[in-house]
Amino acid sequence: MGACGPQLFGAGGPVNSAGHRAPPGAGPVPERPRLSRRALRRPGPLGRLWGVVRWFVPIPLVIVGLFALYPRWVVAGVEVEGLNPELAAQVRAALALEGKPMLDFDRPYLENAVLTRFPNIKSVKITRVLPNRVRVEAEERRPVLVWQRANQAFLVDEEGVVYRAVQGETALPRLVDGGSNDPAAARLDPETVRWARWLWEVLPEQLGVRPARVEYSAVSGFVVTTPTGQVWRLGQGDGLERRVAILREVLAREPEARVIDLRGGRFGILRR
Repeated sequence: MGACGPQLFGAGGPVNSAGHRAPPGAGPVPERPRLSRRALRRPGPLGRLWGVVRWFVPIPLVIVGLFALYPRWVVAGVEVEGLNPELAAQVRAALALEGKPMLDFDRPYLENAVLTRFPNIKSVKITRVLPNRVRVEAEERRPVLVWQRANQAFLVDEEGVVYRAVQGETALPRLVDGGSNDPAAARLDPETVRWARWLWEVLPEQLGVRPARVEYSAVSGFVVTTPTGQVWRLGQGDGLERRVAILREVLAREPEARVIDLRGGRFGILRR
């Protein structure tokens, strides 16, 4: 018998591997082509398109659901960070956001309103925290100097911002207005603030004298008065370190000098 491929033989004729029997006397039954599992599972163009699109179908449903729940998006709480407890409570009360819709308030407007109403606050950022909370991140101004103008005194930060009146004595260095500054000024030159603080720190260290008064004007610069009544006219901030070094040498020779003028690049003892 000739070769006829993989066959099973039984009564009546050959049988192929699929179980189909040929009539008696017939030749071998041809094998049907088999498709691999990978070929059977391979999707067509529409199937591939649906495989991509189906991941985006829920997005419109989610959006519709969110807007359907929009009336329920009300602020349940406001968290204030970066401020002392008293100021934080004042900011929270001023915003009055509890119970209001989460998406209805204007963040930039509220941030500007907070800075205007609370001069103690240097910066503020308001953030929505879904679903129902608001976070307020703020930075409080840190006073570094007291600026005295006539019988009024104001706190000043390191940027020179004059932001709040203060009553009584404080441990902060004090800078007295010499009379030629703008009385309505809301800000001092940051360099003036820096040099004033420097004088209050350096004079006790280098000369052993804590000033009784440090005065500044745009015309005369810095004028220091000691507890014993000595007056040191030191001029503007530029070159102040050199003039303080000269002052130390002058006082070593003339410790009782009542008025020492170091302005204009030269020194003079006006009164002994």
